[in-house]
Amino acid sequence: MNVHQSALDEVKEAAEAEKKEMRDEVDRLAKELLDKRNRSSNLERENPDLQGRTIRLEEEKTSLSFEVESTSDLVAKLEAEKGDLVCRLEEAVETFKASPEFGATAMEQMDKLVPKWVATRLGEDWMVEQSKVSYRRGLFKTQQVFRRKLALLPKGTSLPDFSLPPPCDDIEEFDPTPYIEEEDFGEEENEEIGLGDQGN
Repeated sequence: MNVHQSALDEVKEAAEAEKKEMRDEVDRLAKELLDKRNRSSNLERENPDLQGRTIRLEEEKTSLSFEVESTSDLVAKLEAEKGDLVCRLEEAVETFKASPEFGATAMEQMDKLVPKWVATRLGEDWMVEQSKVSYRRGLFKTQQVFRRKLALLPKGTSLPDFSLPPPCDDIEEFDPTPYIEEEDFGEEENEEIGLGDQGN
């Protein structure tokens, strides 16, 4: 009898345990179902909002596309105007350069700049060099004129011996030394020294 009762108790306990396990499973499934229903309800509520946002984004996209197109048109227009303006400016500059006013303006600026440049050491050196060149050219021209004058004298005219070199017709080969007195050398050196002192 006790053995039979023990077996019944074991069966009962097993049945209770299985029943509890099934209840727990049912509770779990019920909870999952409730969660799914809640999520579904939330999605149904959010869906209109999402649709509204989608519509607004589409409208914004269309508006931005229109603005981009308008901006591109404006940029193209400005580029065309810029090109036209550059052409007109170039024409205006060329017209001014061809006008008498340009020459007058350039000379006016040169009149202002040249004295300032000549006052510099570089300008002084250039002026000295140009003075030497001008002096040499003057002597070259003078000896040519002098030779022509001598050629006009009657043949047999007695002249003192000037100890002059043969005539020279090439200024690059012309040696001005025989035509320069020692005093001239001294004056030229003094002029160069004076210009150098002014620069310092």
